[in-house]
Amino acid sequence: MKIGILYICTGKYTVFWKDFYSSCEKYFIPEAEKHYFVFTDSEIIDFENTNKNIHRTYQENLGWPNNTLMRFDIFLKAKEHLLKMDYIFFCNANLLFLEQISAAEFLPTGNENLVACIHPGFYNKIPSEFTYDRNENSTAHIPFNSGTHYYAGGINGGKCKQFIDAMTEMNKNISIDSQNGVVALWHDESHWNKYILKEKPNLKELSTAYLYPEGSELPFSPKILVRGKERLGNVEKLRGTKNNHSAKIKIKKIIRRGLNNILNKLFSFYDNIVYSQIATRYYKKRNPIKQTTRKISVAITSFNREKIIHKSLANILNDDRVDEIVILDDGSGEESFTRTKKALSSFHNKKIKLFRRQKNFGILATKIEVASLCTNDWLILLDSDNSILPSYLDSLFNISAWDEYTIYCPSFAYPFLDFRIFSNQIFDFQKIKQGLITKTEKLSLFLNDGNFFLHRKKFCDIMNIYKSFNVYASDIIFINYIWLSNQGKLSVLPDCAYIHRIHKKSTWKELANPSVFLFETIKNKILMAERCKFDKLKQDISLSNDTTKTPCQKFL
Repeated sequence: MKIGILYICTGKYTVFWKDFYSSCEKYFIPEAEKHYFVFTDSEIIDFENTNKNIHRTYQENLGWPNNTLMRFDIFLKAKEHLLKMDYIFFCNANLLFLEQISAAEFLPTGNENLVACIHPGFYNKIPSEFTYDRNENSTAHIPFNSGTHYYAGGINGGKCKQFIDAMTEMNKNISIDSQNGVVALWHDESHWNKYILKEKPNLKELSTAYLYPEGSELPFSPKILVRGKERLGNVEKLRGTKNNHSAKIKIKKIIRRGLNNILNKLFSFYDNIVYSQIATRYYKKRNPIKQTTRKISVAITSFNREKIIHKSLANILNDDRVDEIVILDDGSGEESFTRTKKALSSFHNKKIKLFRRQKNFGILATKIEVASLCTNDWLILLDSDNSILPSYLDSLFNISAWDEYTIYCPSFAYPFLDFRIFSNQIFDFQKIKQGLITKTEKLSLFLNDGNFFLHRKKFCDIMNIYKSFNVYASDIIFINYIWLSNQGKLSVLPDCAYIHRIHKKSTWKELANPSVFLFETIKNKILMAERCKFDKLKQDISLSNDTTKTPCQKFL
């Protein structure tokens, strides 16, 4: 019985080879004649002079992600030699065999042709949570409501001919994607899952015990350990990412950090002057306002914002197009609310209507409630630490007729978030989904839970059912998801901007970094959450907790 083991160790990954080989020889089907097909850019590897079954083949370091994406193309170059094997298995470089593994438990038998291992991150998940590639432009695309298991790419194989056929098919699909400028979400792993789902080969299924992540606490007794790469060196260096830690990059980081601090201080200085209480009280729009019969409201949620609540009034307090500013204080402390009331009273402006709710019901409930308190058909849902700019209102009133199924969104959040590439675009559910699939990070930053213009009744009708559902600030996708999944649309207005203030614990760099905005979380919210989950959510919400029954007392 001959078993071919496919192994790639280019660049720094050679550090794993010695332990992998020793443990494999000791524990993995010891009675078998094992042949190691090692693809590396090293001139020599351990044990090759003492074991004639180690076949080293030169392979240049393709860098990340090509070292993993192109693995099937690499292996098929040795097809002539692989055909001499009875079984072939690919193993990740950082695997370590811990216990005796028999042929009966690992090799395909009878009708079984291929071997696949359940991914340790998804052994207890449902299909809607699997990170299949949802990009319809990729040959690895798997639609929702498909599949039963998510298989890892770290170890796979099977009978010789059947696995070579699988590699040939996957390599062909990867080539098609490459010609179309597409890279599958999780590279070879995405193609492996698609092949299994499409071809439905007879599988021997391995549990997560055979791909047990180091340091994990899973309900399995580990047989093969996935060693942590971080312990053995920088991950980017292992993957072959070039110049990531060069002196040039480090200098750029230092300069960027210094500029961030300077810009932060300059903006704070500007903000404290231009958006002070005095400046806000006496601000007058310089350009004459075109006469219009259309009037709108501005709805503002507030929680312990007494020191900056006046900033949200800037540019709207003396604009005739805004004839109502509704502020809902959602359970601030008594001292905080007293200061907020005093600050707003000092403006002596009848537009301002201050409401208070004694108990805090969360950001989602507050946004729905403040919208419902407005009397105009259309309103701007504004965060209490933000200020809209005059261009925002100008852009809105340049539209001859507003569509109640559309939420109108700004294209710039000063001083650091620029969405102007989406100007004049209209997004529905499918377009947002496609944009997130193709990893448009800026699109994830654009999605927000406020600072946009909407139709009061339509918004409240759609959102009211979720009023008692507790959503935290990190779930900024929630409003967008509900709106879009109810046939709503998002329209991005050109030359439409607001000021998004930087919080003390954040830096400009962090705020502009998609990872800080939980890009993958946002993406999964909208891609992986099936609509049936939200239908069930409606049923689970208790009417007895409906916050519409909570009184809001008016103060101004």
